[in-house]
Amino acid sequence: MAGWVLYRDGDIYFQMDAAPKVAPLIDGELWELTEDFEVNIQEYSFVVPKGFVTDGASIPRFFWRLCGHPLEATRFPAAIVHDFLYYEDTGVDRKTADELYRKMLIALGESKFAARVEWIALRCFGWRRWNSHEP
Repeated sequence: MAGWVLYRDGDIYFQMDAAPKVAPLIDGELWELTEDFEVNIQEYSFVVPKGFVTDGASIPRFFWRLCGHPLEATRFPAAIVHDFLYYEDTGVDRKTADELYRKMLIALGESKFAARVEWIALRCFGWRRWNSHEP
């Protein structure tokens, strides 16, 4: 897999073919992939297609000091994949999507504490987005 970047923390790993390429949409809150984004997360492989729209990590502003900005470079690839798993029919259930997000955050360098806080928030509140399938 020439050109792939491997991020690893113990037995957790996340590979991506390149940094995701995105462009902001007119509203300034949503981003669109300008190229396909291919990732491997342990035994899962996904291609998030060009044109997919994401809002980054949906972190309420009052949690930014604890978890960081929703568009931080270390978090953004994981947020794109998580949104893709939430909004597209990939066959991955919500619990698995949330767990993969947590693992991606850790592999990308987020602290295990911050990744756990975000995972807890997803498990408590993510059902709204999961059920709506809207970014």
